[in-house]
Amino acid sequence: MPEEENFDAPDADIILRTLGPPKHDFRVHKLLLSLASPVFKDMFSLPQPTSDNSGESTVAEVEIVEVTDPAEALDIVLRMIYPFNTPSLNGDFNTLVECLAITDKYEIKGAKSRLYSLLARMNATHPLRVYAIASRFGFANLVDSTFGHIISSIDLAGIPELPEDFNFVSATAYHKLVRQRTSYLEAIVDVIRKTPLRSKCCHCPGGKYSGEEVFRLRLAHLIITGTPIEAGPCFRAWVNVYGHNPGCEENCVQKFIRLAISRV
Repeated sequence: MPEEENFDAPDADIILRTLGPPKHDFRVHKLLLSLASPVFKDMFSLPQPTSDNSGESTVAEVEIVEVTDPAEALDIVLRMIYPFNTPSLNGDFNTLVECLAITDKYEIKGAKSRLYSLLARMNATHPLRVYAIASRFGFANLVDSTFGHIISSIDLAGIPELPEDFNFVSATAYHKLVRQRTSYLEAIVDVIRKTPLRSKCCHCPGGKYSGEEVFRLRLAHLIITGTPIEAGPCFRAWVNVYGHNPGCEENCVQKFIRLAISRV
């Protein structure tokens, strides 16, 4: 790996020094950082003092700027400014959030856009954390795209503790999420009530026991919660296998669930 990829370039004209722990020096170039960040551009327009061994401030030949940013996250953001290879982060939400905080602090739009892409890839597997992080950093499109994953698969009321990322989410954003899930569940119930039940299940013992209206409500409960409920022997057999009573001629419950969900 070339020296420059470790930010040890001999022709660097500025040093970004993290206060740590751990402390780390990044030998970088004012021009590149100024082009990427208006905050750095303004910062570099002023003389940067440093301390020599006597403890007195001088103007260094290679200026030193002390920063409070985490070294690992700053390294990643700088690699997004330079033409270097960028770590994949591999689902490391904490480091990703630290990187996003740096791009906001220094207004580095290009790096923030690349971090957006990394965050979006985690949407399908961690929609709740992605929603919180996207809300915090103003990714409106990503916030909207997480709704479908959350409202269709996560019971917010049943979560013992929300991810720490929600400490940075406004009450308005959380309320919107709760309302969206409520509306989704109401839509499921409404569709189930209106979907024609084209099967023989209402003519079998389980169907007669439940009655078609109660049968629909119990199906809504099954789809929304995934939890089997008490019913007649036939219906209970269907629920336990998400399928049908071996005595029935068709797999009516599975067909009905697929049809109802497709209409939401």
